[in-house]
Amino acid sequence: MAFIDHRCPCGHIALRHGGAPIRCLAGRGCDANDCGPTEDTAPEVVPTWDAAGRPVAAIVPPGEVVSGLGRTCDCGACRELYEAETGQPAPEPAGAEV
Repeated sequence: MAFIDHRCPCGHIALRHGGAPIRCLAGRGCDANDCGPTEDTAPEVVPTWDAAGRPVAAIVPPGEVVSGLGRTCDCGACRELYEAETGQPAPEPAGAEV
C-alpha cells in the first residue's frame, strides 16, 4: 500500500532512515540526525506496486505501521494530505484525546 511521508535533504523518505545510518544516494552515511527529515518539509504520497507491477492505490493511514519501515508520520500536514487523497478522515493520532 502507498503511504505518506516527508523527504529529507538527501532525498530519502523519513521512514527509510529509521534512525539507523544508511548509505545515502550522495555516497555518504546519513540518518535522521545528519539529514534532518522533519515535519517542516511537505509530505508526499509514496507509491507502491504489486508483484505484477500495478500501482496500489490504497494509502496507509497516518500513524499506521508500514511493514519493514515503521510507523508513518501523523502530523497535521500528513493527515490533511491523507484526507485530500482519500476523501476519508484520518484516524486520530495515537495517544490523542477523543
